[in-house]
Amino acid sequence: MIKSIRLQNWRSHADTTLEFREGTNLLVGAMGSGKSSVMDGISFALFGTFPALERRKIRLTDIFRLNEDSASASLSFSWNGSEFRAERKIERKNNKAETSAKVFRDNAMVESGAVAATEYIESLLGVDYDLFSRAVYSEQNNMDYFLTLDPRKRKAELDALLGLDRFEEARANTISLINRIRQNRKLLETRFDSKKLSDSKEKLSQSLSAQQELSANLDSLEKSATKKAVQLQATRSEFEALLAKKARFDQLTKENLMAQATIAQLEGQIKGKEFDGAEALRIKKSLEDATEKKSALSREIRECDNLISSVSKEIGSCEAKLKKTESDENKLLLLKAELEGILKGAQIESLSCGKEEAEKEAISLLSEKKSLDASIHETQEMLSNIKPGLSICPVCDNPLGEKGAIHIIEEKNRKISEQKSKIEGLSRQIESKRKSYLELSKKIKSAESLIQA
Repeated sequence: MIKSIRLQNWRSHADTTLEFREGTNLLVGAMGSGKSSVMDGISFALFGTFPALERRKIRLTDIFRLNEDSASASLSFSWNGSEFRAERKIERKNNKAETSAKVFRDNAMVESGAVAATEYIESLLGVDYDLFSRAVYSEQNNMDYFLTLDPRKRKAELDALLGLDRFEEARANTISLINRIRQNRKLLETRFDSKKLSDSKEKLSQSLSAQQELSANLDSLEKSATKKAVQLQATRSEFEALLAKKARFDQLTKENLMAQATIAQLEGQIKGKEFDGAEALRIKKSLEDATEKKSALSREIRECDNLISSVSKEIGSCEAKLKKTESDENKLLLLKAELEGILKGAQIESLSCGKEEAEKEAISLLSEKKSLDASIHETQEMLSNIKPGLSICPVCDNPLGEKGAIHIIEEKNRKISEQKSKIEGLSRQIESKRKSYLELSKKIKSAESLIQA
């Protein structure tokens, strides 16, 4: 579905963007307002051309808006669940118009170049420009054209529209080719002797028979060669096995000769000597003792190996524990140094006492500040009620004159000013105590977390 078309410097359009919806979309406007240009822009964005340009009614340079050197058409459409955008641009270079094209799928460029972009669009939609221009896009003033034609011309135009004229042209060309072949055959038949032609056909038949016979012989030879190759491979395997057996036989022969030489040497050594049974028993007993001693030593060696293995494991465990102890000791030293940096020679108890003292002092100062605030409030209420000649002195209960009222007001305002100054000092002290309290709390918390670690 076509979503939108944007035309820039395209005929009468400076920069026009049209968005389309599902169903039927109508373009309404006066003659020359650019309705046909929109359709041409859609065709150009997809295939790089449109009917008027294809039939050379206009040139690429005619597409440019007045006094412009470039024009572009960008078409957005959806297809098989993906969003596509086909962009084509025309630029004037050296008095010539050059085109460029790009195709985007889901905002990622998938093809560029005029020819490559057209091929990609045609492959994607399964529609080429020829089919599009015949079956989808009808040029302006061409819709009623078919209704005004006589039936013969209408059939010709419909055939051209559906592409059937190509088949008619192909049929006519085929008939012409068949007629030409028949004429050439008749000419050749009159030019050549029928007897020579018959002899040539017979020789050709014999040659074909000989060729078939040779092909059969070749197939037979190939089968025989394959069989011989299999036999040769089997014979080679048997030969290699015999060579291995021969090498083993030669080795055994050498060993036999060496054994015979050793036997002859031993026979020479014992020749003329008498057998001593007691000596043989003694030697046998020594051999048995040596064998038993060897077995005992073997057992001791195995026990030693097991003991060494056990000791090695214990040593490894001890080394691991030692490394962990050293690591813990280093960590403890670091924590201790960090704790000393936080405490700076003080004890947690003293920090806690300082924290409580700062809290108490802050509470006391806050109470004093509230008391002063209340006193100021009462004084201000009293001043609001003092009027010369109408009020009574709060000290002597006598009616106040103008001077007395002014005196009392001045005294109370001075007192209020002093109290406000004092409140400001108390606020600074409270803020200082609060900061001290928070800092001590932070230090105590850090120290306790380090001690727990």
